[in-house]
Amino acid sequence: MAELSVYKEIKDKIAIIRPVGHIDTDTFSILKDEIKNTIKSDQVKVIIDMSGVTFISSAGWGTITGSIQSAKQAGGNIKIAGMLDEAKNVYELIELNELVDAYNTVDEALSSFIIK
Repeated sequence: MAELSVYKEIKDKIAIIRPVGHIDTDTFSILKDEIKNTIKSDQVKVIIDMSGVTFISSAGWGTITGSIQSAKQAGGNIKIAGMLDEAKNVYELIELNELVDAYNTVDEALSSFIIK
């Protein structure tokens, strides 16, 4: 069974969630709970740093896209940073760029929140 750890930090009032490992049907709920709890605690601007994610399934992508509406309803948004090639290929293939903004680095994603 694949493992997933999730770390979180706050920088400039923006939550940075860092999943590390595989996000699949066995582990997506760990990420889902972290995002949900983050938004509930009024941290509605969220960056998911994907640089430590070695695999993400449709359940993982569904967790991210499904959480965006909650963040937007609370006045925030969710953005992705640091995707590895495999995740980025799927992101582009299934046209998630229409739903989720992605950046090469966390700093770029942070700047996009601060500028807008």
